[in-house]
Amino acid sequence: MHFHFYGNPSALKKSLVELIYFAAAGVARITIALSDKDHLAMKLLALQEGTSVTLLLREAIREYLISRDGYDLTIKSDSTQEQ
Repeated sequence: MHFHFYGNPSALKKSLVELIYFAAAGVARITIALSDKDHLAMKLLALQEGTSVTLLLREAIREYLISRDGYDLTIKSDSTQEQ
């Protein structure tokens, strides 16, 4: 298998690290729709910070969940409900 990559080598390295992370960590993948303006802003911010849009979004989601105590939520079953 041969790969031809003509972009920034550090971007390729980060993409490969993400791919390995996804494969090893049991990460769920989602698809979201962004406005063109938001997408461009995320891409430019990722470029400025030397990271990827995926990592920026993952960080933003994690911070949101922490701020809303999302990690402390649980699902409780109603054991009195008849089946």
